[in-house]
Amino acid sequence: MRSNLLVTLAGLTLAVLLSPFALALDEEAQAAKEEGMQLWGIHQWEKMQPPLEIAAENGDEVGICVLLKCRFDELQRRVYNSPQNPQQQ
Repeated sequence: MRSNLLVTLAGLTLAVLLSPFALALDEEAQAAKEEGMQLWGIHQWEKMQPPLEIAAENGDEVGICVLLKCRFDELQRRVYNSPQNPQQQ
């Protein structure tokens, strides 16, 4: 399961980086990106997601990659902390 997830994340990242939408953001999306990145830098995971989603919806590759990374990390924590995880026994 983990390898499939990593392949999917890698594919999405490449698709984003090669996207024709890799253009300059409008003022609102740029401001949202800056706010989200500041919150990410001070580890405010829940607060940073809405602004970065605005930037990501406008084609910002960094916003998309940061959101993917945070969601992947959250998924890893859930899997690792699940009662079915043999590593916890």
